[in-house]
Amino acid sequence: IERQSEHPVARAIVESAEARGAARLDASDFKMEAGFGVEGLAGGGRVLLGTSEWLARAGISTAALDERANALADLGRTPSYVALDGALAGLVAVADRPLQAAASTIRSLRDDGLEVRLISGDRQRTVEAIGRELGVDGVSAEVKPEDKARTVERLKQSGRVVVMVGDGINDAPALAAADVGIAIGTGTDVAI
Repeated sequence: IERQSEHPVARAIVESAEARGAARLDASDFKMEAGFGVEGLAGGGRVLLGTSEWLARAGISTAALDERANALADLGRTPSYVALDGALAGLVAVADRPLQAAASTIRSLRDDGLEVRLISGDRQRTVEAIGRELGVDGVSAEVKPEDKARTVERLKQSGRVVVMVGDGINDAPALAAADVGIAIGTGTDVAI
């Protein structure tokens, strides 16, 4: 299912599965909702992969894995729940590690008097862990794509000049709303 998504986390999941020798199954009926997850048919069943809210909307409880997901998020990992045919089947976590130069770049920007914030659709705990690691001025977590653009607009209305850096489909509206939008070259086509 994730093979049909352009999201960087999806690519990481696919690459990891292939490196572990996972069988490549044909997928169909692909659906994606930015900021929530993906679903489709594969291996003879309906697969959902995404946030606990995404699975809850399909009537699937993630309670059995919430504690493990929180522990992974505290380590800066992005957990995604997996369901098969309406039942919770597992948890996948991806470490979206910042580039080594990111922390020094942020320090340099802050030394120049700029405010640096991290706005992410990821879980609060994940974003806080990465924010601490990077030394940003503040974090906003569990932000939906349309809310990222609203956040950019609010900052602009308060008189700030906003530069937005992003790489995924979830960042595209905010990149377009910013005074300067910087799409990372390895990102999805829509973001670029």
